Amino acid sequence: MFQSLHRRFLFPLLNRRFTLVLLSVIAISVLPGVFSLENHRYFVGKSQNSSLHPVKDLNDRLLALAQSAAPSLRRIKFQGLQGIEETGLPWRQSLKEGQGLEWFDANGKHLVSEGNTAPNTPLARVLFSSRLNRDAPVIEQNGHIRSVSIAVYTKEAARENERLEGYIRASELTHQVALEAKSLELELELVELVFIILAGTITVSLFWFTLKPLKKSFRQLQHFNADVVHELRNPLTAIFIAAEVMQSQSQQLNPLIAKKLAVILSCTEQLTRLVDDLSMLSKLDEVDKDSRVHHSLIPLDELLQDLVERFEAQAENRNIHFESQLPTGIFITGDAHQLSRLFSNLLENAFKYTAAGGRIALMLRIEKRFAVVHVEDTGIGIPQENIPLIFERFWRSDKARSKQKDGLGLGLAIAKTIVDRHSGQIKVRSTVGVGSSFLVYLPLAGSRTA
Repeated sequence: MFQSLHRRFLFPLLNRRFTLVLLSVIAISVLPGVFSLENHRYFVGKSQNSSLHPVKDLNDRLLALAQSAAPSLRRIKFQGLQGIEETGLPWRQSLKEGQGLEWFDANGKHLVSEGNTAPNTPLARVLFSSRLNRDAPVIEQNGHIRSVSIAVYTKEAARENERLEGYIRASELTHQVALEAKSLELELELVELVFIILAGTITVSLFWFTLKPLKKSFRQLQHFNADVVHELRNPLTAIFIAAEVMQSQSQQLNPLIAKKLAVILSCTEQLTRLVDDLSMLSKLDEVDKDSRVHHSLIPLDELLQDLVERFEAQAENRNIHFESQLPTGIFITGDAHQLSRLFSNLLENAFKYTAAGGRIALMLRIEKRFAVVHVEDTGIGIPQENIPLIFERFWRSDKARSKQKDGLGLGLAIAKTIVDRHSGQIKVRSTVGVGSSFLVYLPLAGSRTA
C-alpha cells in the first residue's frame, strides 16, 4: 500500500521539485549571461554616438591640448607674452571655454597662462623626478579642475642629447564630465533595474508554474492519507473484536493458538494507534496555519492534573517516582483535545524510556508572556546529534527501537505539530544516560499573536 502511495504521489512530487530546481538553475545561470550580452550591445551602440568613458576622453583631450602648445614653450621663454600673441598657433584653435594652458620653465617657474581655467597650484613634484615623464603625463584633480602636465624636451645643437625646456599644463573644468558620468551611471542603473525586474518576474513565474501542480498533488496526498486511515479503521476494529472474543474462550483453545491470538491483539492495537496518529496528523495538516482552529479558554493546571491522575497508576505499577507542580490560575487559549494529546504524548515518551526506580516530573510555570510546561525524566537520554531529528515523522533512534518495540515514531511529531498550531515552541535538553527535559512554551491567554 505504502509503495503504491509513493509511486502515485511522492514520486511526482519529487519529479516536480527536480523540475523546479532545474528551471531555477537555468534561470539563475542564463539570465546574467543574457544581461551581460545585452548590456554590452546597449553600450556599444551608445558608444557610436557618444563616449562611454568621459573621464578618459577628458584626459586625452587635455593631453592633446598640452602637446599642441609644447612648440610654443621655447618662444615664450625668450619673448614672454609676445610669444603667444600670434593667432595661427595650433593650440589656439583647440583651446575652448572652460579650458586653460600654462607654461613653466625647467625649474617649474610659472611663465604665462592662457584661457580662463587654472588650478592655482604648483606643478606636481613627480614631474621633476625622472626624464621618463616625457612620455608619462601627470594627471591631477583639484576640486572641479582636471589638469594634465607634460615635460617638454628639445635636442641640443650638434648633439644627440635632449635638454629639458620646461613644462606645459592643460586644465579644464569637470562639471560637464561629472554630468556625463552621472548620466551614464543612471542609465546603467536603469538597465540593471530592468534586468532585476525581468529576472524576478521570470523566477516568480517559474515557481508559480511549478508549485501549482505541487499544491494539487499535496492536497491529493492528504486526501488519500485520510481515505486510507478511514478505510483501515473498520477492518482493524473487526479484527480486534474477533480476537478478543476468541481470547475470552482461551481455556478451550490450544495454548499455541492462544499465544498467536495474543500476538494478533498486540499487532492490532499497534496498528490502531498508528491509524489514530495518522488521523490526528491528517487533521492537523488540513488546518490552515494562518486561519487557526477555534480556541477556547483553558485552565492549564486542570488539563495537566487530569493527565497526572491518568499516569499515576502506571507510575505506581512500574515503581517510578512521578511528581507534579501545577500552580493554579494559568490560562491559555487553544484546543483542549489537541493540548491533552500533546502532553499525553510527552508523558508517554517519558514513561517508555524511564526504568523502574526512575523519576518523572511534570511542572508548570509562567515565563514572561508564556506558560511553560516542563516534562522531565531520568530515562535513557537522547544523543545530541539526534535531537534535531526527533520531531520528524516515523523517526526513531536505534537505541529507542531496542528499548521499545511498539513505538511508531509519531508521538513527538504530533506534539511538535500541535505546538506549532498553538503559536508555541518546544525545546529539548537531554544527556545520554541522565535523562531528558521537554519544555513547551504556549502564549498566555490574551497574549496570543495574530
